[in-house]
Amino acid sequence: MVGAPPGLVVVLLGIGFLADAAGYRFIFLAIAALLLVPLWFVNRVRESSTRTTEHTFDRRAFRVLLAPRYAAFCLVLILAGTTSRPASRCPSTGDGSPNSGSSRTATPR
Repeated sequence: MVGAPPGLVVVLLGIGFLADAAGYRFIFLAIAALLLVPLWFVNRVRESSTRTTEHTFDRRAFRVLLAPRYAAFCLVLILAGTTSRPASRCPSTGDGSPNSGSSRTATPR
């Protein structure tokens, strides 16, 4: 038996080869179709209408997110998202294509 980590690598390599051959749209649609199977099983589960006090959700638990450390973390994420430069921008041409200048070959003079 190989185990989960090598199996995950093999599956991800297979998805990468499929994405290269068929395109990312096909991969996203295939994954969405595969996720419909567990969704069907989850929707068949019925919960009881009455819950004990230990199993009820208290919405006041969201107040923890207003603590200063969580607010600071959210601020850092917002600043990082708004101030970082996209990696796909080509600095020489600025046209947005990641390989805009690398695929051209030099012509001899």
